[in-house]
Amino acid sequence: MTRRDLFLCAASGLLVAAAFPPLGAWPVAWVAWVPLLMVVRGRSPRAAFLPGFAAGLVGAVATFHWIVIVVHTYGHAPLPFAIFALVLLSAYLALYPAAWAMGVTCAARAGEGAAVWLGAGLWVALEFLRTYLISGFPWALLANSQAGVLPIIQIAEWTGAYGVSFLLILANGSIAAAVVSLAKQRRPREAWIRLGALTLLIAVIFSFGQGRRQAIATRMQARHALTVALIQGNIPQDVKWDAAFVTRSLDRHLSLTAAAARKQPDLIVWPEAATTFFFQDEPVLAGRILQAADQSHAPILFGASAYRLDSVNGRPQARYFNSAYLVAPGGRVLGRYDKIHLVPFGEFVPFRRFLRFLPRVATGIAGDDFTPGDGQALLSAAGHRFGVLICYEGIFPALSRDLDRRGADLLVNITNDAWFGRSGAPGQHLEAAVFRAVEGRIGIARAANTGISALIQPTGEVTKRTGLFETAQVTGPLTPRVVTTFYTRNGDVFAWACVGLGALAFVAGRLRL
Repeated sequence: MTRRDLFLCAASGLLVAAAFPPLGAWPVAWVAWVPLLMVVRGRSPRAAFLPGFAAGLVGAVATFHWIVIVVHTYGHAPLPFAIFALVLLSAYLALYPAAWAMGVTCAARAGEGAAVWLGAGLWVALEFLRTYLISGFPWALLANSQAGVLPIIQIAEWTGAYGVSFLLILANGSIAAAVVSLAKQRRPREAWIRLGALTLLIAVIFSFGQGRRQAIATRMQARHALTVALIQGNIPQDVKWDAAFVTRSLDRHLSLTAAAARKQPDLIVWPEAATTFFFQDEPVLAGRILQAADQSHAPILFGASAYRLDSVNGRPQARYFNSAYLVAPGGRVLGRYDKIHLVPFGEFVPFRRFLRFLPRVATGIAGDDFTPGDGQALLSAAGHRFGVLICYEGIFPALSRDLDRRGADLLVNITNDAWFGRSGAPGQHLEAAVFRAVEGRIGIARAANTGISALIQPTGEVTKRTGLFETAQVTGPLTPRVVTTFYTRNGDVFAWACVGLGALAFVAGRLRL
């Protein structure tokens, strides 16, 4: 590659990263991949791999810069190892834009129009693959950058977030093709027609989305909203698991709960791992939480570690869980959910037998790897059933959709994003939750230890939110699910159709479609 090519590839990567928090410059997502498309234009698929990989690597390093904070600052690994972890993850994620660049050049042999449409389908197919491959990592899907553009994201009710990603890549491809045509004065009329058609398509989707958003808002008025209180304890990660801080941490959450109780909430939500003791083993500390539920006249959902003793070869063996308890007035424990989708290398080490030398990043009172729970379950409060998503379970559309299908009226996402420090990760995490709300037309209560805590309505609108690293409690109305969506009923029909388009991209040139 020439220096010009390297510059354009780096520009694409940096523009993609800029579309996400902390910058959140969402408009650039509509043109971010144009420089890369200019580079790979006219190349063979093999020659397109390296530019795609380079652009993807720069974009991933810039987007996931916070990995260094997680691994080094709070995971206490040496800085060189943390940088290596970031580069390794970024190199894996860069394979997807590299494969996309190869597919686009294959499709281009069948014509400019084929490259644009099949390229958009291939991008979605690759995002869909990333959602499930090797445990899955659908963090910062391109669509997520548009979480604040509510009219555009309303199509997620049918397509999931993938529909918005498709539209963004369609725009990138159309603009790149038009720029080349206009620059070379080759078929300029066709270029302007292409840009006009793209503008019309976006305008139609925007207008439709605005109307659909208003229709959902009207239905929301007919539903009785629950009053939900979110407790943000703001416990620093470097002292969170200090045994000397257990009581102080609990005191802070109880104090915030007492303040929130004055607004008579129907449900009070504490963050993931809000209690740094085993609720099942500490009757005195547990009793204080039960008493708080009594005094608040409301159930409290809180994150905690839990364990179960199993017999293995005749010997007791503890299995640890990242859990959420629901307690109610009267000293009742209404239920517990154990997280089922654990963070690789964070909550457990894959292939532990071969990687004994690697520690978990997430250390706490559990002395061993966490164990996945037995399955999803619905909990009940104030006459409504709700599903719980712990930490990054909220970025997986299938987990939310399964809870919707089971009859959840609300979703509750509890998380501890203190790991990320003052980076873009908490904002990136929140963007995914916005799409889960629209996909299921369901209200989501999100309680985060250090932020960003938020109430997200079925339209995707964030009506209450906290700042980062502030001690806070926020209370407000949250509307239960208003409709059963196409996406809830039928799942990733659109994504599977794009898998077909993606496969077609690699053979389109030979077929001359």
